[in-house]
Amino acid sequence: MPHCVIEYARPIETQLSPSSIVSTVHNAALGSGLFSPAAIKTRAVACEYYLVGGKDAEFIHVTLSILEGRSDEQKSALSVSILEALCALTDDSVALSVDVQDMNKSCYAKRA
Repeated sequence: MPHCVIEYARPIETQLSPSSIVSTVHNAALGSGLFSPAAIKTRAVACEYYLVGGKDAEFIHVTLSILEGRSDEQKSALSVSILEALCALTDDSVALSVDVQDMNKSCYAKRA
């Protein structure tokens, strides 16, 4: 854990490679100290159709789904560290957001 799902506006690919976005988010999650390297799963999804504030502005949104049990302070620090890493990667024209969500342990199933 966590699952880091990155949604981004496809036109961003003219400035950044998807792999650089994935690496940035993955490394920031690892740097949080909350997860082992093998536990972090990061993927990116390019969006073709979107509006940001009524415009087709570029964006990157990261949703981190983590198993419950972390404090609000830990989750806040995680979201801020990922946001700061993305800020360093992009210019101010790109809308950035990060959301950390708890997953219910009793409802989560996986195959190793």
